[in-house]
Amino acid sequence: MGADLGVVFDGAAERIILVDELAREIQPDVALRLLLHLVARHAPRGGRVVLPTNVSRLAERAVQGEGLEVVRSGTNASSLMAAAAADGVVFAGSPDGGFIFPSFIPGFDAIMSVAKVLELLALEAKPLSALCAAVPAASLVHEQAPVPWSLKGLAMRELGERVREIRVEPADGIRVEEDGGWAQLVPDPDEPLFHIYAEGRDGSESRRLAGHYRALIEEVLAEAET
Repeated sequence: MGADLGVVFDGAAERIILVDELAREIQPDVALRLLLHLVARHAPRGGRVVLPTNVSRLAERAVQGEGLEVVRSGTNASSLMAAAAADGVVFAGSPDGGFIFPSFIPGFDAIMSVAKVLELLALEAKPLSALCAAVPAASLVHEQAPVPWSLKGLAMRELGERVREIRVEPADGIRVEEDGGWAQLVPDPDEPLFHIYAEGRDGSESRRLAGHYRALIEEVLAEAET
């Protein structure tokens, strides 16, 4: 069709999915890191960007040397929006396609996101596919583990006790840091499951971390049901 960019809105017109000029969907986490890089290149120095704790540590590398500070928020939308409303924040984003430009409104807005994407792409004068190809690949892993509603509270308490020596506070759910990597276990507010986020030095280490904490969840549930 000769288009430079395609955009898909979610049903609430809050989040977007980008499609490049080759008709390839850009994964939301890649789009987030791309926008972070572009904002860092073109925003005034001295500002801050807000990202949830379940976004790859590559975020800090993306703004390194550009005069911006990365501030981490909770993983839920309300926490991200509250942090985005603070003074000095120029951008906030989540890995599900939600982007916030606080100079307009400290909340998700698909129309404003498209406008800012077009503005940033115009400043680069490069195809979207080329810009995305330059985004470093993240080793972060996201998995889900089923946890019955009736056992969510017990699982949180027992898991917290088992990792208390390496647990990081404060954080949504349970976050641990070990061997240069991290993992975060977050109960889903609407479904009977836990989200498992893990990032190690490479993909293999990330998968090992995620598998370890999935096994720990399964062990806790098995003991609770005996």
